[in-house]
Amino acid sequence: MENYRSKKMLRKKIRELFALDSFLENIESNSKIISGKIVESFFYKNSSLLMGYMALNDEVDIRAVLLKAFDDEKKVFLPKCEGDGIVGYSVGDLKESLSLGYMGILEPVTHETVDDFDLVFVPGRAFDVSCNRLGRGKGFYDRFLAKKPSLCKVGVAFDFQIVNRIETTKNDVFMDYVITEKRILIRNKN
Repeated sequence: MENYRSKKMLRKKIRELFALDSFLENIESNSKIISGKIVESFFYKNSSLLMGYMALNDEVDIRAVLLKAFDDEKKVFLPKCEGDGIVGYSVGDLKESLSLGYMGILEPVTHETVDDFDLVFVPGRAFDVSCNRLGRGKGFYDRFLAKKPSLCKVGVAFDFQIVNRIETTKNDVFMDYVITEKRILIRNKN
């Protein structure tokens, strides 16, 4: 995908691509491929406290990863919007522990939180080949992740959401890895 002059233009283009019928036919199968790659990854296997997310209809569905994490006896956390930020709350399952929250996203109803995750999966509108992320524009994840610089951050997206370059600001937090149905991108540490 080509470069875009502004974040607003890129968000618009991604929204248009998600509206295509050809994409909607593949969302479930591509989510399964991505989830399979995640559970085989070293970052998943080496984690014990992970934070996932409950997908909106235009995000990669990683419920299979969260269910596998429960089976693997990992501690699972999900984000909950509080004010202008998010907090990770513990969940014991994906049915009784959740209720509708901000933007219709399923959020935890439990009250146990921890600040010491070792892995977080982050959805995005787009990512670039250097693992920079474009979110929905509210900065929730950027503020959350800025407080946790040593946390392993994995962006999760469909391959068409990968662009050559995203304009960044000092408040944008990059990912360590980005995983799609076709590839895993690794942030250059130099």
